[in-house]
Amino acid sequence: MREEWTYVLITPYSILKSRTGGILGRLLSTPEVELVGARMLFPSDALVEAFLETLNGSGLAPKLIDLLNTYCRTHLGPNNNLGLPNRLQMLLFRGRDATAALNRRIGSLMEERVHGDTLCGTFGDYLEHKDGRPLYFEPGVLHAPNAETARRQLEVLAQFADNEGGIYQGSLPDLGPDEGEETLVLIKPDSFRKASSRPGQIMDMFSRSGCYLTAMDLMRMSISQAEQFYAPLREQLSQRAQPRLVATLGAALPETLGFRPSQNSINRVAELLKTDQARHEFGAIIKFMTGLDPDLVTDPDEREQPSRVRCLALLYRGHDAIRKVRAILGTHDPRTAADGTVRSEFGFDFMQNGAHASATPEDVVRERKIIGIYPEGPSTVVPLIKAYLVRQ
Repeated sequence: MREEWTYVLITPYSILKSRTGGILGRLLSTPEVELVGARMLFPSDALVEAFLETLNGSGLAPKLIDLLNTYCRTHLGPNNNLGLPNRLQMLLFRGRDATAALNRRIGSLMEERVHGDTLCGTFGDYLEHKDGRPLYFEPGVLHAPNAETARRQLEVLAQFADNEGGIYQGSLPDLGPDEGEETLVLIKPDSFRKASSRPGQIMDMFSRSGCYLTAMDLMRMSISQAEQFYAPLREQLSQRAQPRLVATLGAALPETLGFRPSQNSINRVAELLKTDQARHEFGAIIKFMTGLDPDLVTDPDEREQPSRVRCLALLYRGHDAIRKVRAILGTHDPRTAADGTVRSEFGFDFMQNGAHASATPEDVVRERKIIGIYPEGPSTVVPLIKAYLVRQ
């Protein structure tokens, strides 16, 4: 069986209620599929209508098609009935029999009984009148019933996602279009080494900041991007290397040499080695973020190519967003991070510490530019979908 691609759309209501992390965690813990892309969409009425046309011949029950037609027209567009920001989160997956695998995880959109083992049972709602007429319907997510419908719906999403997606810049509850502070979060590659709910759990913790998610992108950072992104660490690593080397040399040299050098000599040796130590540590960070050893990849073109490992970029907007998000993140060292912070819960050491969050407004601007999370930034999802459709 060939590899199949499919998608899940997280609805505007689910995003507003900060359920994105919980939903993402359920989806990422599905071992049969791999997350390959993510993009925030802001659907126009034209996108909604094109999407609904794909339901014809989809095999869905007429009652569900009617429900989806009404729901999408009244809840997804820019003038939706609830007055919600029309943020629609697209998640792109691949795997053998991927659509069926995700459908088992998601469950029935019209399930009246609450089944916590399915995503819709936890995050969706469907209620009927006694006479069988729908009373309330909020699916939580939208997805394709089968592989053929998924292919047709991916064609629609690829057609609109460039112009109707990226960074949400409209009004949010209590925030006008130009109000609030932005901050960037990266959920690091160690969270994506296996099928796990961990990225969703981390994202759920950041939702406690009260800030609004305005963009999401799954990226494979190149060596060049990683070196630019972490460039400010070079000097910090050099400064931190000196005292660590002094301690290491002071403990190791007497046994190795058979005598104890003077403290002045140890300090001088540490001073000579600190640049090499910092370069080694910086290279380890780049390797962690890319899966590639920067010392072994010397071709300039190869250093610009997307790497082997994934990280999830999240952009938040809100009042005092940088401080609030970093408080939830915790200090660099997970061993000293406050209980209940991301790094205390999910960190291992200075490098494998769960996530990164921008420290200053200037860092936000610089880091967003490097990884392409800015209004004019290219979509990483559309080329992936188009390449997949060409292979079909």
